[in-house]
Amino acid sequence: SFLFCLNPHQEHIQFYLPPCSTSCSWQILIDSRDDSNSEPRTFKAGEPYDMLEHSAVLFCELQS
Repeated sequence: SFLFCLNPHQEHIQFYLPPCSTSCSWQILIDSRDDSNSEPRTFKAGEPYDMLEHSAVLFCELQS
């Protein structure tokens, strides 16, 4: 599964990653605030992700 998050606001927000299937996590595929995307970052369901103003993030669900 994929999850696309968009923050059109002028302030940053904390987006809490939704639940997914058992033993899974979310990996960032594209983050508009980070051009390098050098090292994959993963987050557990329910963890907050700090989204900058006017940013977009694409997550992919990873099965453990």
